[in-house]
Amino acid sequence: MALDSPQHPVIAMSPAPHQGETLPYAPGVLSLEVLLLFLLLIIEQFRIFFGKKGNLTERINGVAMSIFLSLPSLSVTLYLTFWQSYVLQLEVILTAIEITFIGAEFIFGLLFIITFARAAPY
Repeated sequence: MALDSPQHPVIAMSPAPHQGETLPYAPGVLSLEVLLLFLLLIIEQFRIFFGKKGNLTERINGVAMSIFLSLPSLSVTLYLTFWQSYVLQLEVILTAIEITFIGAEFIFGLLFIITFARAAPY
């Protein structure tokens, strides 16, 4: 299930020191956006863990949890793409890739659940 890796938030945090020094942020906004990236990192770790575990054990529960965690992950990624204070071109490219992977994992997860829900138990 894990088509992408949770390294996206780590890579997205790399321009934060440069942005904090050169761009005029309102008080507390930069720290809130960095905190949001850490939250995305934690969500991505759990989402990928549950998807991988559900795929390897062929259980619907893990994949369903991965699909459920795709929604907050997608929300934070969309925030980073459209509503962040300053959006760099690098961040637009990274979040577009992330959104593509989240969408693909969502579709494959639904197909997995449909396939195993129809399968006859042994």
